[in-house]
Amino acid sequence: MMDVTALFDPASPSLDVVRLVILAVVGLTTLFCVGWWLFWSRTADPSKLINVVYDEERIARAAKVDKTEEKILVVGAGFSGLAVGASFKRHGIPIDIVDANEEIGGNWFNGVYNDVHIISSRLETEYKDYPMPKNYPEFPSKAQMLAYLKSYAAHWGVLPMVRLETEVEHIAPNDGCGNSYTVTIKTKTAGHQGEAVSPQKHVYKGVIVCTGHHRNRRWPKLEGTFSGEMIHSKDYKTREQLRGKRVLTLGGGNSAMDVNADAAQVAAEAHASLRRGHWILPRTGFGLPLGRLITPWWPTWFVRRYTKWLLRIAVGDYRSYGLQKPDHDLYELHPTIHDTFLHYLKLGRIIPHPGVKSVDGKEVTFVDGKTITVDMIVCATGYHLTYPLCEPTLTYWDAGVPKLIEGAFMPGKKNYVIFGTQQPRYGAGALMCRLAELISVLVKVQEGMQHPYADVAMKAGIMRYEKRPNKLTPDLLQDPFVATMKMNLATAAAPVLLPIIERVYEAVLSITRSKIHTHNA
Repeated sequence: MMDVTALFDPASPSLDVVRLVILAVVGLTTLFCVGWWLFWSRTADPSKLINVVYDEERIARAAKVDKTEEKILVVGAGFSGLAVGASFKRHGIPIDIVDANEEIGGNWFNGVYNDVHIISSRLETEYKDYPMPKNYPEFPSKAQMLAYLKSYAAHWGVLPMVRLETEVEHIAPNDGCGNSYTVTIKTKTAGHQGEAVSPQKHVYKGVIVCTGHHRNRRWPKLEGTFSGEMIHSKDYKTREQLRGKRVLTLGGGNSAMDVNADAAQVAAEAHASLRRGHWILPRTGFGLPLGRLITPWWPTWFVRRYTKWLLRIAVGDYRSYGLQKPDHDLYELHPTIHDTFLHYLKLGRIIPHPGVKSVDGKEVTFVDGKTITVDMIVCATGYHLTYPLCEPTLTYWDAGVPKLIEGAFMPGKKNYVIFGTQQPRYGAGALMCRLAELISVLVKVQEGMQHPYADVAMKAGIMRYEKRPNKLTPDLLQDPFVATMKMNLATAAAPVLLPIIERVYEAVLSITRSKIHTHNA
């Protein structure tokens, strides 16, 4: 039997081996940790400003382009559409931008309620090619967000490219690969009481759809008939709609929390129905916005444990508020970020309930058997991720999720992108800028390729289809750190790798065809 004490004898040669092994393990662990930190902090930090690229030669050429056949059409002048427009202009890609609204801003113009404030902080929400004003609060209001978007569009010279009150009805590829697209456009004309003229067809080189995912309201399936007032949270604009009424809000997301908080202040009664337990996070912790307490180089398992530790201190057990315990892990679904919902539960201003079993007139019965009478139901039940203007080219998975490569690129088609189908768990502006830069680079790369760039990348295993991440939600959720890392790497590597991969693929395909032909002969 080996004498273990001999290993620690100063005169034993084995002690040198043990020391070397320990030093090697410590050294390799240190190198791994430093390498991990450098990689993630440099490639996956959404808070960093992007390197703005100006292609002066292409910008000069793009200014002379008039034909739509040589342009890319951007559908939507909201948060994502403006980011794409600014990036395309800097890269010298000729574009037109159309939007059905009377002003730019998208969902921030007509899709949110008047008193709303962003849930992610200023630094996490701002575009990383044009920071928000430093005098803005940590969580800007709707009016401030609209002012910022208009300032952004003016700064990058996007406004002259935008045609407002112009709606796209349909997008149809003109061939199998999508070398061009026929777009059916309907425009309201000034001076004719704003009525729409007959739709017109235009041919474009490519299409980037930036209409967002807050469009097709998802309504709950309720057993029975409700005789009171029922609206979707998208149609909620001001707390005056709730004043003096007995209000029930369905849902556990951010919109539901806001409506509940407003109802707690002005409604006769405020009731909240949540079918399952949700992770409800505060906006801030230790005086900082929540997103700033997490760094990109932390692994997901550590972020979960760290955030849960913060929640145990700041919030406690959700069951103490009359809510259900979450039936899923943190970040497995989109977390809810709100400060006052739990506060009003403790004050008794909001009464929590489980899911709805049935409705009859103004009576609502819950799955626990309790029945209440309400005047109004607000359905904060989310949205279906559908894009009718892209169908039938766009198809869907069984769960209703668009069948897109990486959740953005239309399979089998050139320069056809649906922007913003995924929901980051915190902050969107940084990701929008990086995706817009990636698309700009890919559009330029596509000019030298025969096949759609996304198809080539998928054949090489670089890209993949984005499906529903779990069975608990039809939404596509996105880790902002992983997404930032992937987009930064793709933007740097795509111009070099994709043309090479296509040539290799064509060479292998040619050799295979030749062998088959020889064998058949």
